Amino acid sequence: MTQPIPSNMKYTFKSTTIFLFLLTLFSCNGNKTYDLIVEFDHVDGLDKTSLVKISGMEVGKVKKMQLVDNQVWVTVAIQNEVQISKSAEFKIKSGSLLGAKYIDVDIFIRDPENLKDGDHVRGEYEEDPFTYFNSMRSLNIDSMVKLMMQPLLDSIPVEFEKK
Repeated sequence: MTQPIPSNMKYTFKSTTIFLFLLTLFSCNGNKTYDLIVEFDHVDGLDKTSLVKISGMEVGKVKKMQLVDNQVWVTVAIQNEVQISKSAEFKIKSGSLLGAKYIDVDIFIRDPENLKDGDHVRGEYEEDPFTYFNSMRSLNIDSMVKLMMQPLLDSIPVEFEKK
């Protein structure tokens, strides 16, 4: 013999069912970004916490990085309201002396066609003064001066007196 379900359990079951339905509905349709895959030769200093910016304003984030055929494919999540034309250029730039990097999107010409979810684009790494500064710290200044001055010193004729 079965016993009737208490009324408070009926309400709990209904509430849970409605909550799960709404959660599923919003998680499927609530996607506020679209993904682009930017292909780079190298990504020194870029990581999964790096930002994507247009004119200095954050418009997305690095989502994933993977090595594919000796290139680094960087998946970036771009905010849905931001439309990026197919003619845009993607460059890794330095954001500070400490070496933090971000992806800068330059939109020079407005292309009537915009990039869409899953599109692949080519990116480039932009060398900056911070990179050169950081590499210069490890050089030995004496040997660098000697290397630069040696051709000049070799060109000066020197004669010694015979005694």
